[in-house]
Amino acid sequence: MISSVFDLEVNGITMGVHYWAPDGGDVVGVLQVAHGLAEHGGRYVGLADSLTQRGWVVAAGDHRGHGLTARSEADLGFFAERDGWNRVVEDVRTLQLHLRARHPDVPMVLLGHSMGSLLARDFAARYGQHLDGLVLSGSPRPEGLIGMAGR
Repeated sequence: MISSVFDLEVNGITMGVHYWAPDGGDVVGVLQVAHGLAEHGGRYVGLADSLTQRGWVVAAGDHRGHGLTARSEADLGFFAERDGWNRVVEDVRTLQLHLRARHPDVPMVLLGHSMGSLLARDFAARYGQHLDGLVLSGSPRPEGLIGMAGR
């Protein structure tokens, strides 16, 4: 597996991107990861190791206020002064455009985990025509009867 980190200018900020690619051979697809709250893209190295062995590229941009994109402790967890959610969704789109330019002729799949699953669902509602697949993991849901009883 080839592993690298690069900076990508996205909508007025510099996003840190974790990027993993197969050692050789053809790329069969690209999996873009939208990570969860209070985590970072580097946590997906195990998934990347497994998928790159099967020919997939895996890329995980650290969202605003997370990982490499949080440039100071004061930035941790902070999206933006205004319209933060929409900015993060657009950041996901900018990274997707970058990945599509690098790998134009393969399927593009978006994986969203936890908070990232909410971002991915919003992204799919806006830009689903640009996805070949969507994977949602750990999506929050209404608490239901069991949750209400526990409260």
